[in-house]
Amino acid sequence: MEGLSKNSVDYILVGGLAVDLCGFSRATMDVDILVEGSSENIKKLLNCLEAFGNGSARELKPEDFTLEEGCIRVVEEFPVDIFTLIKGYTFGDLLSDSDIFVTEKGLPIRYLNAEGLIRLKGESLRPKDQLDVQELKKIRTKESL
Repeated sequence: MEGLSKNSVDYILVGGLAVDLCGFSRATMDVDILVEGSSENIKKLLNCLEAFGNGSARELKPEDFTLEEGCIRVVEEFPVDIFTLIKGYTFGDLLSDSDIFVTEKGLPIRYLNAEGLIRLKGESLRPKDQLDVQELKKIRTKESL
């Protein structure tokens, strides 16, 4: 996340870590990010990835990041799944459903908030996504009281 911020990459943290930032902790094995798909942003992302771990992502090219479903997985210290389109949504589609968490070191992390996660995961058939949706709805209900 630090590299993404230092390189001014436009991204939204989605998946399990975003769920955790919304208040429901569960185990996750990877980091999922949705990136803005412009060529300028992808170049910034690639600069960031070159310095990540052992640099195995150096072989990636801008043309690898097409606006289609699926992710590019970079495995270094931990797996990072990079999306330009997730369940039909782009970065721009979900930006208004994101919030920023600032770490103790002052690092801003843009993440998909509860509303966005419920929208994104609501149609999923995966049991862990359905559990996330249930728990996020409970949290949202408590916050509105």
